Amino acid sequence: MTDAKTLLRREQNAARGASARAIVPGGLPLLLRDREVAALLGLGRSMVRRMMRSGELTTVPIGRARRVPTAELHAWVARRVAGSTAGHR
Repeated sequence: MTDAKTLLRREQNAARGASARAIVPGGLPLLLRDREVAALLGLGRSMVRRMMRSGELTTVPIGRARRVPTAELHAWVARRVAGSTAGHR
């Protein structure tokens, strides 16, 4: 099974040939593809696409494509953690 870091490394290597991608200080691109989000969250692409369509994950349109800002991914995780620990205090 391929881990998230390996998938991201492959994506970044593929992107180098096409165009440079902006990378944030954590080593992740500023904008993530659905498969990158899926790998990072440990979810399937169909679930991530559903979350993108429903607005659960905020996306940025780029032509016909949609990307998830890295900051939004961090915010989504924080919302989930806050929601899951609210009843456990």
